[in-house]
Amino acid sequence: MKSSTILILCVSLLALGATAVLAGDVPLPAKRLSQAASDGDIEQLKLHIARKTDLNKPDERGSPPLCYAAEAGSLDAVKLLLEAGAKAGAAGAGGRTALMGAAQNGNAEIVDALIAAGADAKAKDESRTTALHLAAVMGHVAVVESLIKAGADVNAEDRSAQTPFILAQRRNQTEVLDLLKAHGAKEPVLLREGMDPYGDQAGMGQAAVTAPATNVDVTFEPNAIREEMKAFEGLGDAIKAIGDKSDSEVKTWIQRRIDNRAMLIRAAEKQFGEELTLVKTTATQEKAAKTISAIDDLTAKRKTRNVAVAAAVAEALREERRTAMEQNADMGRGRGGNRGMTSRGRSSGTTMQSANSPYGNTGTTMTRTVTRPEPNRPPVDGDTQSQIQAWLNGKPDSKDALLSAVHKLDLAELDALRTIATEEQAKRTAATIGGVMVARQERADRITNEWRLDDERQAKLQERLGVQGQQQGTYGVRGQRGGRGGTTGQNTQQPGMTGTRRYR
Repeated sequence: MKSSTILILCVSLLALGATAVLAGDVPLPAKRLSQAASDGDIEQLKLHIARKTDLNKPDERGSPPLCYAAEAGSLDAVKLLLEAGAKAGAAGAGGRTALMGAAQNGNAEIVDALIAAGADAKAKDESRTTALHLAAVMGHVAVVESLIKAGADVNAEDRSAQTPFILAQRRNQTEVLDLLKAHGAKEPVLLREGMDPYGDQAGMGQAAVTAPATNVDVTFEPNAIREEMKAFEGLGDAIKAIGDKSDSEVKTWIQRRIDNRAMLIRAAEKQFGEELTLVKTTATQEKAAKTISAIDDLTAKRKTRNVAVAAAVAEALREERRTAMEQNADMGRGRGGNRGMTSRGRSSGTTMQSANSPYGNTGTTMTRTVTRPEPNRPPVDGDTQSQIQAWLNGKPDSKDALLSAVHKLDLAELDALRTIATEEQAKRTAATIGGVMVARQERADRITNEWRLDDERQAKLQERLGVQGQQQGTYGVRGQRGGRGGTTGQNTQQPGMTGTRRYR
């Protein structure tokens, strides 16, 4: 018996040793875990899984990898992470869950996969928004059906007292409205006055939020529009000249090393203004009175929207700067031996997240008491509310969803003008608007391609640095924040981190 026991122990030890050797042979991932999840890079995710990287640990912005994979729409990445142990109810900064990201983007397969794995359809973020709110406002019927089937509350109110029905009504999402009513949604008689999407009381006596009927799903045939443009001499050159002015906007979109949202808002709106000026000039030449009036209305509407978006982004950036300063101050007091003390009216016991947007903070809680007067913002329409949320969510290294939201609404508003010009028999104006839409689509494709190329360059760079570090046993570049490589014979990196810092 003793001999057999010894034999079994020896075999077990050999097996454990072989497993350890195999784990040691797993290459160091070229991408950090959050980036691999966002890119849907299955091979990189498998490397992280093989190296036992914690799949539920939030990154420096406070979000676990499942949130990135769901937001990016990568079904394979979501399934792989779930199978490897990622929690289906994972939530990022601000309480935004992976299910909410998938629901807002209309990815029914990912929504179903998350629900099947145990995601809570009733979960709310810090603004009390649910996945059903996000799916309803965007008109994603299949997702709404899945969420209701999973037990989502059709009458849930967010912090601004808005229900999924109210949001769908503002965007004229008729199929969603019918579906919600069929499952017990209460149809409001009047919208509550004084509420806005920021979650603040907007002030007594202000009007309720208006209800636009913008359809954000626009399809058109670029080749047909190009043929239409050929009938008008000089039109192609005029549109090209306007397109040439977009270089500043494109460069601002492509930049992913700094948070340049404030600059991007101005650049994007300036370019759209140039395009509207061309369209109005053409409409004036054709004496298209209805189209001119619609252009003026749209210009005024976008100006109001831009002010609201810019104000929300500015407040978010100020909050992030305040939090960063407080973190630095807390770290300084900790190094000086005064950890846990309070000063200048700051007090412990009050917890506050560092930013007010999903995926927008580091996930670090601060202990502070702050009293600031809330801004008296005017109520806004559904499109503005959607844009505010998109801009708050947009971050330097994850602008994909922001570009999609901005681009879709721009196309929808141009398409509405094009319809009016067509009805008014303003053929050159209609062709001009169509040409602008084609140019915008080409520009969006160019931006997306530049991001892809940049990712490839960064991945190759990180791969070379990782190989060099493994060969030399030393890391000569900065790894995690606050530390430097250079420890001979030892990999000092944490799981999921690469040898370079990216997208600061």
